[in-house]
Amino acid sequence: MYKIGIVSMHRVKNYGSFLQAYGLKMLVESNIQGAQCHIIDLPYVKLKQERPIKPSRIKYFYHYLRGHKEYCNEFQALKLRSQFIGVYNKALGKYFLFDKLENHTKYPFVIIGSDEVFNCTQDDAPWGQTMILFGEGINSKNIISYAASFGYTDMERLEKYGLVEQVRENLLNLKAISVRDDNSLKIVEELTNKQVEKNLDPVLMYDFSDEYDGRKVKYERYILIYQYPFRINDTAFVKRIKSFAKSNKCKIISVFGYCEWADNNIIVEPFEVLAYFKNAEYVVTDTFHGCVLSIKYNKQFIAFCRESNKNKLYDLLETFSLEDRIIDNNCNAETMLKKTIDWEPVNVTIKREKEKAIKYLKDNIK
Repeated sequence: MYKIGIVSMHRVKNYGSFLQAYGLKMLVESNIQGAQCHIIDLPYVKLKQERPIKPSRIKYFYHYLRGHKEYCNEFQALKLRSQFIGVYNKALGKYFLFDKLENHTKYPFVIIGSDEVFNCTQDDAPWGQTMILFGEGINSKNIISYAASFGYTDMERLEKYGLVEQVRENLLNLKAISVRDDNSLKIVEELTNKQVEKNLDPVLMYDFSDEYDGRKVKYERYILIYQYPFRINDTAFVKRIKSFAKSNKCKIISVFGYCEWADNNIIVEPFEVLAYFKNAEYVVTDTFHGCVLSIKYNKQFIAFCRESNKNKLYDLLETFSLEDRIIDNNCNAETMLKKTIDWEPVNVTIKREKEKAIKYLKDNIK
């Protein structure tokens, strides 16, 4: 048995971050004999710009007791978030083996990925603009990336933040580079002239059936809402979704981010989220991994594309010729949800991309 270090986004507290880190770990361990993956924790780096101070939970609780609706929603969202963090941290400890960054020298191979590990111009990321996510300071000759993404970072932002040469130097030191979207591909090719592989997110590449088999959901027919708190809230759009749910005898269930217009808001363990996606009648989302899981389980879904995720989300949907699932507040949501998706070519693409992903990992971890 030999150990492989993974530098990932697992401390970003959302289900997608957890599942992509776990999916990459299992994709490696199930296809490379003798491999055991440890997740390398990153040190906290002080932000270059401090985050704005938010009102305290006490203030929300005070207004909640006085029946002020807008504060009731905020307080409920905070309670849900607090519950989620507890469940998330427990799952991290249960399903991963962790190591500190200073112990990286004992790993013959290190994988950086997946998700927005290269998105180095975020002012609100807990590690600031660290280059560790590009392999800087990791003393190994065998550092590769897998399905890494620059997110909304582009060449213009790299130049604005003065990071072009640092990023270039670190990318050149990587043994092999795999990215997840065309924006990331173009940046790497422009900076390095290196050959770059494009691979799909590990959540699509790993099966997860052993992890969610036997996990039950509480509802028979439901529309699943997968969003960050309060982001899908246009009055007319919400009215149409609620009308559609009623006519199709569905509950509206939100998992992860608080949704004030859902019938129920729930927090479950990461692998239970897979079961909720798999058993949903329809999915409404505005996140990348909400789309990933809808595609994985062949769900009728619609998605809002945000400025912060347009590079990766549009690229994902374009890969499967599903760009028509992108909506706005003025769309006919009922028609879009009923519009049948031909899943056969989608599933063929997933199978082909899985073979490609496994080959890339095997070729570069020897």
